[in-house]
Formats: sequence, C-alpha cells, structure tokens
Amino acid sequence: MASIAKSVILMVIMVTTFTFVASSISTIRQVCKSTLDQNFCLASLTGYPGALNANISQLAVITANISYNESINVEQFILGLNGSEGQKNGSVSSVPLKECVVFYEEAVSDLLNSLSVLRNPMGEDPGLVNGLQSGALTFVGMCNDEVKKLASQLAPLVEARSRNLGKMIDNALGASNVLYGLD
Repeated sequence: MASIAKSVILMVIMVTTFTFVASSISTIRQVCKSTLDQNFCLASLTGYPGALNANISQLAVITANISYNESINVEQFILGLNGSEGQKNGSVSSVPLKECVVFYEEAVSDLLNSLSVLRNPMGEDPGLVNGLQSGALTFVGMCNDEVKKLASQLAPLVEARSRNLGKMIDNALGASNVLYGLD
C-alpha cells in the first residue's frame, strides 16, 4: 500500500514538473518565433538562469539585460583593440575602430534605456522599447560596416562579436515585441 502511495506521489510530481517546464519553454518558444535565429534564441534562453521560470515580462527584461551587458563587453573589447591597432599600424588605420566605439556608446545607451523602460513601465509607448532596441541593432551594424574597412585580422574578431550581440538584441526585440503585441 505504501509503495502505491509513493508511486502516485512520484507520478503527480513528474506530471507537475513536466507541465511547468512545458509551459515555461512555450513562453521562450513564443519569443523565439519572432527572432531571426530561433535556434540561437532557444539555446541561449533555455540555458540562462531564471529564463525557464520567467513570464513574458520577465523574459523581456532578461533578454534586454543580456544584450546590455554584452554590448558593454564588446565595447570594452573594441576599446582594447583600438589601442593595440593604433600603436601597431598608426592612427589612421584605427579610425574604423574609433567609429565603432562611438557606435557602441550609442548602442549601450539605447539598450540601457530600453532596459530601464522594461523594468519601470509607466505608461510608456510600446514602440519606445522597440525603437531603442532597433536603434542599438543599427549601431552594431554600423560598426560592422566600419570594421570592414580595416585591412587587418581584427575585422573578423569584431564582426563575430558584433554578430553574436546582434542575435542577442534580436532576442530582446522578440521578447519586447511579444510583450507589447507587436509581433
């Protein structure tokens, strides 16, 4: 009798856990459907702490936060390259990297502002978050255009990091679009 009770309890726990995980993944899938790289979105969000338990509003904040933090990392990476490139090849060849830093300053600012709106919504226009995140994505693309002017091995390094950041921003756009019904 005791083993039947234990089996029933175990079965209830398994069903509850499966239902919870399935509903959590469905929220992530809903977000990822509106991104350009759904596989990247699913892989990055299902592995991120707290994402599986998040509702759509929390997922929008999580993805915006990921994008913001990564934009700072890429900007710092480019700043480091700018110093080494300028010393190695003269100041003229570092102009594209300096331009990238300017574009990344704008991207970081846009992502921080979108994160602020998502964290503290006070009747903001839903298009504001979309516009800020789209702007950040544009600035990242403008950096890639500048980097292509470099005749060095640094271009692929910056392009790869920027491309990855672009996918993260796209995840944030997907989440905010679902949140605000813009998808």
